[in-house]
Amino acid sequence: MGGYDRVFIFQRDASTGICTDFVLVSPDDDAPAQPNLSLPERWAVEDMSSFDCTLDGSLVSGSTPTFFTRADGNIAFGGSEGGLPLHVQLDVVLSLPAEDVGTPANQLILRQRLEAEDIALLGGCSSLRD
Repeated sequence: MGGYDRVFIFQRDASTGICTDFVLVSPDDDAPAQPNLSLPERWAVEDMSSFDCTLDGSLVSGSTPTFFTRADGNIAFGGSEGGLPLHVQLDVVLSLPAEDVGTPANQLILRQRLEAEDIALLGGCSSLRD
């Protein structure tokens, strides 16, 4: 009893063929802190990655995901059912600063913005894809 709750946020940019996954987890026991990200209590970032994707959002064969190391911005939940959020609002910038991969500081390798208002969350093992 008592597993983890997760919120999966998926974005596909049709113009570039790039997909972004952003996963929140609760409780936030072992997740690394994101000091510039405002999150609901007991929630943390579990995964944030970007990858070349097909029209259905699958990883392109032979490509490798890039994992972001920093998140800045705000995430808020709305409504609740059984202790789980019903809606999410977010304005988040995911980034991979150069110093995090061993290259000269003050350069940005990759940056992705996720912004949405009042996204309805589906319960159980369902997923919502933009």
